[in-house]
Amino acid sequence: MCSVRPVDYDGDLADLEASLSEKDVLRLQSCRAAVVDDDAYILVAERDGRVIGVGVVHVAARDDMGWGPDSETPSFMDETSAYLESIEVSAEMRNRGIGTALLHEVENEAQRRGKAYIRLHTDGQKVDAHRFYERNGWLYEKTVHPSWKQGRATRVYVKRL
Repeated sequence: MCSVRPVDYDGDLADLEASLSEKDVLRLQSCRAAVVDDDAYILVAERDGRVIGVGVVHVAARDDMGWGPDSETPSFMDETSAYLESIEVSAEMRNRGIGTALLHEVENEAQRRGKAYIRLHTDGQKVDAHRFYERNGWLYEKTVHPSWKQGRATRVYVKRL
């Protein structure tokens, strides 16, 4: 299957650039200071020595993360809650249980860090993503229309750890 481990920014960069969009790679790079300061963590899924998935989680709100006018997202990161900013598996490796393994490790790490809840946003149109989270015990909490999504419907999910 795969193994899941913390990101090695320098060692994993080539694999991440090959499997993620430029925007996602830039976002990972912008999280480096938060990871160093232990305000975030990034886990990667690896198979046969190649990074094939990544999960980015914030455990503390920071002014340098560019949350901008979105006042709700920082509220997902407090003493009891973490925020799953993104989880991605390489297109050719999807539907093989890798996303599920990565998601479970993301959740386990949040719990190890003392969090009782973890939240995320997902596009209101991504029905497959909704099913994925619901199959893994996440509960739909509400729909919001954040400015960073140009007002499009975005579902918020939560999981008690």
